[in-house]
Amino acid sequence: MADRLLTERDLAARLADRLRREPGVINVRIGAQGGLEVQMAGQDKAYGIGLGNLHRMYIMAPAQVDQLVEMMVQQVRSLPAQLQAKERGSPTQDLFPQIKAAEFLRQADKQKIRIARQPLVGDLSIVYVADTPTSMRFLTDEDIAKNKLTLAQLHELTLANLARKIANTGYMVAGEGARTLLISQSRDSYDAARILLPDLRTQAVQYLGGGRLLFGIPNRDFLIMLSDQDTEFVAEIAAQVARDYESQPHPLSPRLYTIVDGKFTEYR
Repeated sequence: MADRLLTERDLAARLADRLRREPGVINVRIGAQGGLEVQMAGQDKAYGIGLGNLHRMYIMAPAQVDQLVEMMVQQVRSLPAQLQAKERGSPTQDLFPQIKAAEFLRQADKQKIRIARQPLVGDLSIVYVADTPTSMRFLTDEDIAKNKLTLAQLHELTLANLARKIANTGYMVAGEGARTLLISQSRDSYDAARILLPDLRTQAVQYLGGGRLLFGIPNRDFLIMLSDQDTEFVAEIAAQVARDYESQPHPLSPRLYTIVDGKFTEYR
């Protein structure tokens, strides 16, 4: 008989046990609504860690459970450093790109808030945020004009900031061969936006070892990359991306995408 798959709460308990052995972690508990609350030495507050996406990654690759747990431990280790970096940063270092769906921008427009944007693919657009330790604010067309920046200049600046921000961030690798997945779920608000980085895409293509690069961004806090070599596997991942889009916060798209001649396009 096959081993029973872990529930999300089982996975939370396993991760909690591992974190309790981690230097610098002074308190870990499973939240009433799921996920974990983790307090680090020198920090006044506990960090909330959702595990919904992690559990779905586990279901896709149960044999990788230990690697998944260690990926989350690495993310917990980086939390204090991320906060300190934000506190030291200059205003221009606090500017980053995000990806948003059309409905989000329509609601902003209705409220007479003209968020600066440029189209990415389909109903997805790139927007820009000022991200400080205490707030996150979307930049408007007026902000750009005041700072005497063009949209192209802002875009390049925020990509450079994002590349520096994630320089020491790891990616989960699941599966093997044509069924290899590269996954980002740092929950730093920029997982989906990582796909905008050309160097990351180049590295992903090299790692996946053939075929076209496909990616899904069902929500702001999840990026999954794979090749198109195994069409049955691609269909399985496409279905999972669609389900995640329907069930997770900050939804973006139920579709898979690829890049053709340097342009983002829907995979068909």
